[in-house]
Amino acid sequence: RYPSVRKELLAVLYALKQFRNYILGRKVIIHTDHKALTSLLTNRHSSSMLSFWAETVFEYDIDVIHEPGLTNILPDRLSRLF
Repeated sequence: RYPSVRKELLAVLYALKQFRNYILGRKVIIHTDHKALTSLLTNRHSSSMLSFWAETVFEYDIDVIHEPGLTNILPDRLSRLF
């Protein structure tokens, strides 16, 4: 029942939590076709839930790079596979 922006951020949080032992202390680059996700991790939030989720992401050394769906082929295909 979440909007797509929150679903995208929740997916990033889930992946970070699952791979925490492997990525903590390393540089992680997240490629996304969701433009709002890049600004979501850099701006202040009016929602306390989004602020909390963003604070959790800041534990990691990540860069979020926006790539439009046409150039971000593999993840786009994987998400449409099922």
